[in-house]
Amino acid sequence: MAAGGIGLGLSGLSTVMGAVGGMSQGQAAGRQADYTAQVARNNQIIAQQNAEYASQAGETQAQAQDLKNRATQGAIAASQSASGLSFDSPTLIDVREGAAQIGRLDIGAARHQAASSRLVLSIRQPAWADDS
Repeated sequence: MAAGGIGLGLSGLSTVMGAVGGMSQGQAAGRQADYTAQVARNNQIIAQQNAEYASQAGETQAQAQDLKNRATQGAIAASQSASGLSFDSPTLIDVREGAAQIGRLDIGAARHQAASSRLVLSIRQPAWADDS
């Protein structure tokens, strides 16, 4: 009978230990889920920051391109004035207008590139947000 009591006691102890182990596993899984959710939130914040940085960098590039365009326009005008030809000549006006159009296209390209980068970073963002 004593052996049966010991067996029963050991069986009960095994059940208790199994329950404690299960609780520990549940707590560990909960901590892992919290950690994974925090990583996902951090990734989302980083993606938002990167998208904003891309937008700001694009605007800075567009402003720099605008300054280059103005310098080019000034150089063209100075060169035309120094040429001795009539500054109001239709051909010289066409040259200046053509250079201005190219400059506007360059600015548009810089802004488009920034918008594309921001869009790509924004599209990636929900994938990280879903992990949380």
